[in-house]
Amino acid sequence: MLRSRTRAFAYLLSDGAMRTGPAVWLNIEEVVKNPESSRLQIVEEPTIRACEGTKYRERSFVMSERARGAIADYIKAARAAGWLAHPERLEGPLWIASYPLGKQSRLSQRTAMQAWQTF
Repeated sequence: MLRSRTRAFAYLLSDGAMRTGPAVWLNIEEVVKNPESSRLQIVEEPTIRACEGTKYRERSFVMSERARGAIADYIKAARAAGWLAHPERLEGPLWIASYPLGKQSRLSQRTAMQAWQTF
């Protein structure tokens, strides 16, 4: 599970879609076409909401095919491993901290940067 999260995060950053700060603030519903659907489809050009990571401005960006595939694999693994607070609904932070399990708390920027550097 951690490996798929790191891989998806690294592909998102390395393909030039965005920087670490805004990437940490992504929510699942911003990258999934239909969060209520049983079929998982990742949006090619998601829009991140206005938040601290984007300096309170809405921002669109384009994800590569490789990043979209890795994010889909990561969400499937998170759902299967019980990392999502409500697995039937895809909502909340995209990048989930590994502790505590099932709470679905947001990954910190420092942890994300350490994972990115070791990848």
